[in-house]
Parts: sequence; C-alpha cells; structure tokens
Amino acid sequence: MNKCVRLAALALILVATALSASAAVWQRGTLYNLKPSSAKQLVVADQGARLSDVASADPASCFTITELSGSWRVINPFANVALRTTADGVATGEVNGSDEAQLWLIEPGSVKDCFILVPANRPDRAAKALPDGSITLIERTAAPADRAANFSITPSGRAGFDDALTYRFIPVSRPGTVLGNGDESSSRAPIKAESADENNRGQYWQVKMTDPDKRAIYGAFYSQGFDGNRKRFVFTPAQGTKERLWVMADASKPDSMYAVAADGSLVTLAMNPADRNAWLEIEQVEKPRIGAPVWEDETVFAINKLPGAATMTPYASESEMKADKEFYATPWTDTKSSRIRSLNGDWKFNLVSEPSQRPLDFYQVDFDDSSWDKIPVPSNWEMQGYDHPIYANVEYPHANTPPFIRARPGFKRRRRQLRHQSRRIIPHHLQCAGRLAEAPHHPPLRRHLLGCLSVGQRSVCGLHPGFKQYLGV
Repeated sequence: MNKCVRLAALALILVATALSASAAVWQRGTLYNLKPSSAKQLVVADQGARLSDVASADPASCFTITELSGSWRVINPFANVALRTTADGVATGEVNGSDEAQLWLIEPGSVKDCFILVPANRPDRAAKALPDGSITLIERTAAPADRAANFSITPSGRAGFDDALTYRFIPVSRPGTVLGNGDESSSRAPIKAESADENNRGQYWQVKMTDPDKRAIYGAFYSQGFDGNRKRFVFTPAQGTKERLWVMADASKPDSMYAVAADGSLVTLAMNPADRNAWLEIEQVEKPRIGAPVWEDETVFAINKLPGAATMTPYASESEMKADKEFYATPWTDTKSSRIRSLNGDWKFNLVSEPSQRPLDFYQVDFDDSSWDKIPVPSNWEMQGYDHPIYANVEYPHANTPPFIRARPGFKRRRRQLRHQSRRIIPHHLQCAGRLAEAPHHPPLRRHLLGCLSVGQRSVCGLHPGFKQYLGV
C-alpha cells in the first residue's frame, strides 16, 4: 500500500514538473533568438525561415513570442512576419491572427534549456533544422531525442518592447530610484532620477519600436515624450556586466549617451557602455490604477449637489414675499428675504503654487489664518495683485493633456455664524474669486467651489479642491 502511495506521489511530481516546464513564460515585447542545439546558426526571418550566421542583434534573427488562444506566435516585428508551417516545412508569412499555421506549442525538449516547436494545428509534427539551413517537419515522437529539433530560445542583443505595456527605467547607479519627470504633463519637464513612487504618474513609460534600431518613448499617463516629443532613442547593451542592462542614447547623437549625475539629473556624456552611471535596468510593470485628484475626473461634475431646479427664492411667509416687489421687478438686485444671506464681502485668502501645498485643515474653527491676506468676494484674484492675469481663447493656460491638470488653486476662508433654527441651509450661486471666473477654461476647478459648509459654531468654508462633502441641516 505504501509503495503504491509513493509511486502515485512520484507520478504527481513528474506530472507537475512537466506542466511547469511546458508552461514557459515569455516576456511580451522581448526579442528572442532561436537556435537549434545542433548548430551555431540562428533562425532568421529572411527569404522564409532558415538558419544563418548572423549576430544576436541582427533584426532578422529577433522574434517576439506572443500568446494567442493558448498557443504561441513567433513573430519578427521588423518584417511583420511570423513563423508558419507549410506542407512539409517551416516558412514565414505576414502576421495574421486568423492563420492557424502560425500557432505553435512550445514544449520542453530533451536538451537542457531547449524546446520543441510543435505546430498547434498539426500536433503530431515538430520543427527540425536541416544541414542546408532549411527547417522541416518531423514526427513529434522523434523530436525530443533529435538535437536538431531542440531549439534554445534566449533574449537577443537588441532591446525589445511592446507598446501596449508599461515600463520603468531604473538607474543602476542610484538604487531605489527610477527615471521620472516630476509628475509633470509638460514635454519640457526635465527627466531625472527620482525616488520610486508607485503613485507618481511621471515615472511610467511606454515604448514603441519605430524601426529595428530606434525607439519612441512616451509617458504612460501623460502624452508627452521622454526628453522631448520628437526624439528617438537607441539602446546599447551595457558592457562589463552579466546582467541584462542597457545604455540609452539620443538616436540623432549616436556618439553620446545619457547618464545620471551625482545630483540625480540626466546628463549627456560621450558614449561609453562600460560607464555604470549610464546603465539602466528596464522593468516591465503593470500600469497602476492611480487615484487621480477629483478635479481630474471628467465624470464628476457634482458632489452632494441637489437636483437641478428653476431659480427659487425662499421666504419666511407669503407676506414677506409680497413685500419684496422690487426684487421681482428687478431680479438682478438683492432680495430682502430673511431666509437668504449673502456671503459676499472680505474673505481670508491664501495662494499656493500647487495643490500639494494647500492647507488641509483650513476648515477647522481654531485654524490660524492670521497670516492670510484678505480679498473681496466676488472678484478675480489676478486683478487683486495675485499671480498674473490669463486670457486664453485658443491655447490652454496649462498643458493640453486631458484630463490631467496641474491646478494652482488659491484658498479663501470666511467665518460667519448662521442661525439655522433647524432649517436646511442650501448654498446657492456661491461665487469665489480667481480662476473660477474662467469657467470655460477651468471647469474642473468650478466644481470645487464649495469646500465645506458647516453650521452653528462651525465655520463656513470656501474653495477646497480636496473636499469630500459638505454638511447641511
């Protein structure tokens, strides 16, 4: 009985090992070389599929391996062709997801670190390299013992990418950092080594292989290019290391390279792939779901807002309403209703350069605003001497990378006690100063007109971009 149990356990281990070996994971976008263990030549996508004495980085010898319907496609992205079976051999054809002859099963071979290439639509056959350089098909059962049917699949000497994936560039000389642009949406933002931050959108990049040598790099969240929108880049393997590291250069300046200076800035030096300050690790990562500020969410245009209704003016009684004839004759004037209080007047005001510098507890009654200036409301803060006036009828006053906005709000604060007597308080047409007057150009900021409204002995608050709710009774 125990012997049967041991045999069963051994069988399970062998099955698990086989499944693990067969489930080889190929990195999307990585460029691989295929080489039969019986030869020193590489498989190339040139005049069909054949063996050739070419370098590992030769474009014809570089293939991506991509999954499709449980099988694999072996694609040369530069010629836009894939390995496919013919009646009795292996050739290439234009990449076509509907062509079943381009689908392969990649199974472990008998030679260490080698694989058998089995056509998915002809699972009784396998690929084998012939002495004349051509590739034929043989019986699947004979393939594991045939060295010419065992292919090594190793990363090539050329940097490959998938433009649907997201990458981070890690400077080897500065552990814990990645190349980023300060979380700016502008293409003029300088690139430098920054502390890795999973919530920093400026540290994630997408790369497109525009031709065998050149790569275009763009922000994964912002639309700006790396170090300028029109630049193209080349990647050269780092020298003096066994790790898979790269040196990046401007394609228009092949004799120079990028390196990270002592202060973390990105500088240009003479090409030297052995310079550790230029070595980059390229990390493929999942594009994170970063919680953006609410003012960058174009689907949010109201928070705790009552349903729309025609303009109405509440009164304490019918007689009070009838006594307010002047307001109804000239509705642009102020009403005499006892149920309406104007918040116009002098407000405490504080202008900060960016949202991260905003005071988060300004709504607290004991918040010290003694150092804040005063500004009349309604007004425009640029016309009150703060920042500078902006008139934009064609171009945006910020980077045109919707929905990302590097907002620069100011904060206004006014204390006023409202005697509510258990009545509901509804903010109505509250107007604040500054960029809110530029609603057509800054609609997200207008949404945050009301930061919070408290009652009783609590404060009435103005502009607060991070507000979640206001209180009303």
